This record gives sequence, C-alpha cells and structure tokens, in this order.
Amino acid sequence: MTIIRFFFFLSLFFYSSDLFSQSLRATDSGLVVDFSGVFSVFFGEHPKPRTTDGSNSTLGSNSSSNLSSQQINTTIYPVLELFQSDNQVGSTWFSAVTYCEKLKVDGGSWRLPTQRELTLFWLFQSHLNSSSTFSPLLGHYWSSTESSATGSWSILFPLGENYPSNKIKQCRVRCVRDVPIGKGR
Repeated sequence: MTIIRFFFFLSLFFYSSDLFSQSLRATDSGLVVDFSGVFSVFFGEHPKPRTTDGSNSTLGSNSSSNLSSQQINTTIYPVLELFQSDNQVGSTWFSAVTYCEKLKVDGGSWRLPTQRELTLFWLFQSHLNSSSTFSPLLGHYWSSTESSATGSWSILFPLGENYPSNKIKQCRVRCVRDVPIGKGR
C-alpha cells in the first residue's frame, strides 16, 4: 500500500503553526478552529454539503453537491468546529458519513471532514490536543474524500499518514461543521 504524506512538506516549510493566525475557541460540543489566516490554503465561500451519493461499494459523483467528491476536497471552509471527542470508534466509511449527517448535538449541521481538513487538523494537533475540553486525535480517522469506488482516504493520527482505505475498514469518526465567518456557536 502506498503511503502518502499529504502536505508533509508544507508542514516542514512553515516550521511552526504559531506563524499562522489561526485561533481556537472552546464550545459546548467541541473546538472552533479559524484557519482563515493560514497561508497557501484555498478557501471555499459556501459551507460544504453534508451528504454523499456514494456508498461502501460505489463511487459518488464528482460534483459540488456531493461531500465525498474530489471537487469538494479542493477547498476548505475557513472556520470549522471539530467535535470534542470521537463520535464513533470502529465504523465503516458510509456509516461514518451517515452518522455525522444525522448528529443533532448542539443544533446539528455536522459532517465528516474532507481529507484536506483532516490534514490541517493534523498540522495543528498540538494546539488542538492542548485544550482541556478536547479528546486527542489518536488512530485512523475517516475523511469524506473518496479515493475509488471501494476506497476513501483515512488519516493516521498522530503521524499524519494518508491512506486510501477500503470503505468497509473500521476507522474512527470525528465530525466537523462549518461555522459562518464572524459567527460563533
């Protein structure tokens, strides 16, 4: 299996996440992370979709309305709330997508993070894990981004290794939601 270190050189180039103007703010359900000051990140203007038309055995469409598409993975919403603890441990990919979509904690609107979003969380994990209200990211986590009809990207924390994993593999789930810029939850 090929191990891909997504953004590995980006993390080396920046030396320290202290150079970024990101901020963390605790909420009742997690941490709000503001990535709007991160250099070299392409931000989307609209919140991401929360559903997929793919399954554990089929590839979803590459469209702006499909959470699992490569098109959705090209941008990052600048302000995200990351749930405070793992939502599920040992979940297939489609179960992970569905779980986050249906999660109603603190008003709902949760979704599975994209591969790029999880990679940014990996880059900032020391800041995230230093919060007393946040459970550290440890283990393989599903991203919403598909790699094939039967595969999706997962990221191993704390190492940051990206794997194209079989969708029926059991991985951890940490849901996120888009936070409108200038608004708090």
